[in-house]
Amino acid sequence: MKNNFDLIIFDWDGTLIDSIDWITQCLQVAGQNCGFAVPEPQQAKDVIGLSIDHAVKKLFPMANAIFHSPYYLNENTFDARFLPKSIWQAVSFPFHFNLSVHEGNELRFRDMREATLYVCSGLAVVYWLIKRLVDRRVDSRVVADPADHLSVLWLLILIWATYLAWIKLFSVYRYLVCIELLSPIALVALVGSIANTKAVQGFLLATLLFLIFNGKAPDWGRMPWAADFFGVHPPSSVQLSSNAVVLIASDSPLAYVIPSFPEKVRFVRIEGNFLKPSQQTALTDRIRQIIAESVDDLYLLTDSASISQSIQVTNQYLKGHSLAAESCASVSSRADSSIILCRLAPSSR
Repeated sequence: MKNNFDLIIFDWDGTLIDSIDWITQCLQVAGQNCGFAVPEPQQAKDVIGLSIDHAVKKLFPMANAIFHSPYYLNENTFDARFLPKSIWQAVSFPFHFNLSVHEGNELRFRDMREATLYVCSGLAVVYWLIKRLVDRRVDSRVVADPADHLSVLWLLILIWATYLAWIKLFSVYRYLVCIELLSPIALVALVGSIANTKAVQGFLLATLLFLIFNGKAPDWGRMPWAADFFGVHPPSSVQLSSNAVVLIASDSPLAYVIPSFPEKVRFVRIEGNFLKPSQQTALTDRIRQIIAESVDDLYLLTDSASISQSIQVTNQYLKGHSLAAESCASVSSRADSSIILCRLAPSSR
């Protein structure tokens, strides 16, 4: 058989091999290594095929001083509420984990694990230095075995390096879970590496019991598990058409109710921690467009205490006219009894 081809070229990526999972993992690792929020697998898959410039703008909008996405302000956004305000505050931060509302958390709590390890680490360093000096004076030929306490040393380096990164970047207590879990282990290893007598064992036992019974977790209002966990039921008095658009306002977490509504109903958040109608971005422009196109079948999902403010926020997206709540009905939920759904209509004023 005669060969009529001088060269055959096959496309590799996505043709000869299925590279979607590799690309997804690369995008996730890139986000993690750069300190950004790691995208979900489906989010990463959705940008495959886009140029790298457009892909990173879509995946990492909170690092916008770097990527300059039109959908967000040209600034890097992070939660700076809990960052230490002074050197002294940074140094004494573990001792603030008590019943007072302090810089590391929104709610009251008490946790002395980090502070206890903090003090014991300092005392251990002093002990090791003094012991080494004394040993050398007694016998100048004494050389410390580098294997002594090495595992404890590396564990402490890991913990305190993590702590320094945490206090520099976040200072949000709930992000400290890895040190929470490692602190008791490190405390036992640290004290045990110094001495292993009955007195030391008694001290460790008393310390651990103190940490256990003196701790107080923040009360986040957790609910017991149930077959219908959230127990969300849209109001039966409101019949949403497939063209309906529901605007989500207020800073309350309300997105969890969405799966309980008809699948074709569209939900658009118009206000949140990082979203305000005063921002001039492609995202707020798109929200204005959606509201203008859906003004005849528009609803508002918010909490009852924020209804007036939520309507004001909605009207900030409009030009030339305003909307008002025509009728409101409660959305039942095990997690929140204050959620309401309001039909919006042109204001008569």
